[in-house]
Amino acid sequence: MAELVSMRKAYGQALVELGKANPDVVVLSADVSNSDFSFMFQEAFPDRFYNMGIAEQALVDVAVGLAYSGKIPFANTFAFLFATRALEMVRTHLCYGEANVKLMAAYAGLSDSFDGPTHHSITDIAIMRSLPNMTVVVPGDPV
Repeated sequence: MAELVSMRKAYGQALVELGKANPDVVVLSADVSNSDFSFMFQEAFPDRFYNMGIAEQALVDVAVGLAYSGKIPFANTFAFLFATRALEMVRTHLCYGEANVKLMAAYAGLSDSFDGPTHHSITDIAIMRSLPNMTVVVPGDPV
């Protein structure tokens, strides 16, 4: 029987597997690697992991630049930050530019209960679905 793991751990494990399978996979974080378990990729591939700090606009723009240079970036931050603070970069540089960037948005909806309403993201799916060239996938379990 499969081991039950949290969504975060399953995500971290999946990143490592993607990194093993493809050397062009890179991971960027807005200083959330402990929260979303992308630290697992950092431990496995430290030279392909970039902590951008709490700078979501820069996170998106650097990911777009890496995509344009042939890398496959997985950019990580909280859902509300992609849908608010970094929205202009997501729309203009990523979507209009058709960059092959994977935005990995943790703590969507009300799941970030400990940080309060400023971190709730009840409009993130609606905002992202309205953007051109954007595909939204919402996993329902670790599998």
